Amino acid sequence: MTTTFIVNPVAGRGKSLTKWRRLYPLLKQENFDFDVLYSNKPQEIIKLAREARDNGSDVIFAVGGDGSLREAADALVGSDVSLGQIPFGTGNDFIRSLNIPREIPAILEMIRQKPRRTVDLARLNDKIYCNVAGIGFDGEVIAASDNVFKRLGGTAAYVAAVLRAVFFFQAPRMQVFLDGVLVEKKLHLVAIGNGCFYGGGMNILPGAKQDDGFLDVCMVDSVSPLRLLSRLPGIYTGNHVNQPEVSMAKVRQVRIVSDPPVLVQADGDLVGTTPVDIEIIPAGLQFISY
Repeated sequence: MTTTFIVNPVAGRGKSLTKWRRLYPLLKQENFDFDVLYSNKPQEIIKLAREARDNGSDVIFAVGGDGSLREAADALVGSDVSLGQIPFGTGNDFIRSLNIPREIPAILEMIRQKPRRTVDLARLNDKIYCNVAGIGFDGEVIAASDNVFKRLGGTAAYVAAVLRAVFFFQAPRMQVFLDGVLVEKKLHLVAIGNGCFYGGGMNILPGAKQDDGFLDVCMVDSVSPLRLLSRLPGIYTGNHVNQPEVSMAKVRQVRIVSDPPVLVQADGDLVGTTPVDIEIIPAGLQFISY
């Protein structure tokens, strides 16, 4: 049995590889058995994680951000292999809800100890995700930051994409089935997840727990652009849950249909459009975490 590190060299806008080159020689000094694999294209981490699993790795670390972690989890859900994250990506939002270090000395100690805990996962149609999926407004933001504002890079691209969505996204009428109970109205956003944070630290689901067997849901009604803009800062503290246009729920299954269809993101990556079916996978993964 061995440990495998799967490195996403483009995570964190290339900073992942720079940080990995600092960590790697320290790992070599530890004198324990490990392999290193590098991904070269989207979705390749799924393939690499499956290969590492089939070749006898009992622990796999995704070296990158939330997207890298999501792909590795897709390969390992329901297996006996433990998954960890070396948080060298941009947002690293899933680990904000867990006790995962960010500095290299502490990361090295975590790798030595390999503490394990069980976490839930979520399934969106045929895809696995770890943290938060966003339907509507979120999808528009991710699409704009990846395409329209890509040249700005990083935080500037994300902020520009948020402002664009605030003033141009038209909230559709959605049918949201929460454990079979229908909610139908115009919604700017539905966020569904297993973790609290997304978008680089927004506390969108402050009541979420990674091992309670439930999905947390945040629904934001259609509001004016200026009202929506005024509410955005409250998401960082979790105070948005007290606003009249926001409703929260804990469920095991969600189905969303919208007219017209809207974009869907999961763990920061676009994964399609509505309709979507999302369900919790209780205790879906052994995770390296204190």
